[in-house]
Amino acid sequence: MKITILQENLSKALSIASRFVSSKVQLPVLSNFLLETKNGQLVVSATNLDLGVSVSVPAKVEKEGSIAVPARVLLELVAGLPKDKIELIQENTALKVVSGGHRSLVNGMMGSEFPKLPEPPAKANLEFDYKTLSDIASQICFSSSQDEGRPALTGILVGVKEKEFVFVATDGFRLSIKKVQSEGNKNKDDVSILIPSRAFLEAGKISSEKTDKNSEVAGLSIIENGNQVLFSWGDVVLSSRVIDGKFPPYEKIIPEKATTRVSVDKEEFQKSIKLASIFARESANIIKIKTGPGKIKISANTPQVGENESEIEAKTEGDSNEIAFNSRYITEYLGGLTADRVEMEIVGPLNPCVFKNPKDTSYLHIIMPVRVQG
Repeated sequence: MKITILQENLSKALSIASRFVSSKVQLPVLSNFLLETKNGQLVVSATNLDLGVSVSVPAKVEKEGSIAVPARVLLELVAGLPKDKIELIQENTALKVVSGGHRSLVNGMMGSEFPKLPEPPAKANLEFDYKTLSDIASQICFSSSQDEGRPALTGILVGVKEKEFVFVATDGFRLSIKKVQSEGNKNKDDVSILIPSRAFLEAGKISSEKTDKNSEVAGLSIIENGNQVLFSWGDVVLSSRVIDGKFPPYEKIIPEKATTRVSVDKEEFQKSIKLASIFARESANIIKIKTGPGKIKISANTPQVGENESEIEAKTEGDSNEIAFNSRYITEYLGGLTADRVEMEIVGPLNPCVFKNPKDTSYLHIIMPVRVQG
């Protein structure tokens, strides 16, 4: 392999790929980047076997080839070079890096030893703009579980039915649902798969980092007869394994009707929740929300710390109600909400509470209340 490439382009590609490098000592090749020429470009790949990424970078290719080189060494080396042209020259299992007066030789491995990553099909199952993918990541992923003992809950359920995709996450205490319409859905049969939430988080991060957001769309492809899915952006392909597990029947959790409806200013609500959470830290983060005509009260009480109560204006309908929550769950939900107001639908103190964005009917969030004495 012999190519010429711009330092800033290579550095950016290596930076993206570095997030997917594995530190598993039993498989040394996974601590490497794979550099290979393809279609007149340099493709930088990395994988930890669960997640993988390939980033294509424009380059002047004089000689084709492929080589695996230590990721940390190459990342730091390229980052330290001047913003100018870099020559990459393969010498058996070593890579010569030349830039101006700087010359380095990095020992590597044969490219054939690197795991082969899947390539995206000509047409993705679902295509959407960058913002939609970022929204899915920010509105859904925080609800997934971190408990590896329940692998199904660490993933995002992707349900495909006709022209609608449904993305669902839950950790057993909260539930997030996002629906996306897609004219480009090419699945003839209904599909239901579980994708690790980290894959969506990384996909959302890559989407937010894209600068030319008008030239491409983000794609999600389900690999037929396999256990992988692909996110693609033209020059970036992110691959992920599918989780083998059974997702809980989340539809049964969604309340059919509410006895109390509340609409409140998001900023005021967020501020009051934050104040109450200061006094709830020593009592399992429990806060109470009490509804009344034209207002709601948010309070927290811990004997060894003290108490706090905030009263804010709200549009209320139906019965007065009092319900308790883990404040962290509400805080994380509000952190990803872009609307000026938030709506709550309450059935009772022990029933799931529905949170809605009045400007986005495709998004639904549910939080289980906490049973408290008194």
